[in-house]
Amino acid sequence: MKLFLTIFLFCSLSYGAVKAQQFEFKPEAGKVGFKTKGWPNLVTIKGEGKGVTGSLTQNEGKVSGELVFDLSTLKTGIELRDSHMKDNYLEVKQFPTAKLKLTDVEFPKDLDGDMKFKGMMTLHGVEKEVEGKAELDNDDGNIKMTAEIPVKLSDFKIAIPSYKGITVAEKVSIHFETKVAKK
Repeated sequence: MKLFLTIFLFCSLSYGAVKAQQFEFKPEAGKVGFKTKGWPNLVTIKGEGKGVTGSLTQNEGKVSGELVFDLSTLKTGIELRDSHMKDNYLEVKQFPTAKLKLTDVEFPKDLDGDMKFKGMMTLHGVEKEVEGKAELDNDDGNIKMTAEIPVKLSDFKIAIPSYKGITVAEKVSIHFETKVAKK
C-alpha cells in the first residue's frame, strides 16, 4: 500500500509540474498607458510608460501572479503636466508602483482569444478589486497580450487633477500591451 501511495504522489506531482507554465513580463517588451478626458473642452489626455514587470503562472487552466508598473516612466508629452501628475496626484515618490494581482483567472484555451478578468490593483497605496478585459494572440507560442482596466481616481484616493480651468475626468482607462515570454 505504501508503494502505491508513493507512486501515486510521484505521478501526481510530476503531472502537475508538467502542466504548470510560467510567463515572464519585462518592461522593454511592452507599454502601459492611460486615457481620460478633460473638462470643459473635452480634450483627450493620454500618457504612456514602459511595460510591466512580473510573472504569471498558468496551472490547470487558471492563471495567478502579479504585474508591476513603474509609475515614474509615465509621460504625457508635456513636462509640466508630467510633473503635476507624478508629484501632486500620483505622489510617485511615496507610491512608486502600481500592482495588479491575479488569482485563479481563467485564460482562453491555447492562450488565444478574448477574456474578462478580475484582480486586485494597488495604486496610490490603496488596494481595490478591478475588472478588465484582455485579448491574447498566440502565434506559435509568441503571445501578445493587450488589456484594458477602467478605474475611478477616487477609488484610489487620488485627487481629481485640475489646472488652468481644465479638470480631468474621474474615470480613467488604463491599458497595456506586451509580448509574453515563457520561462
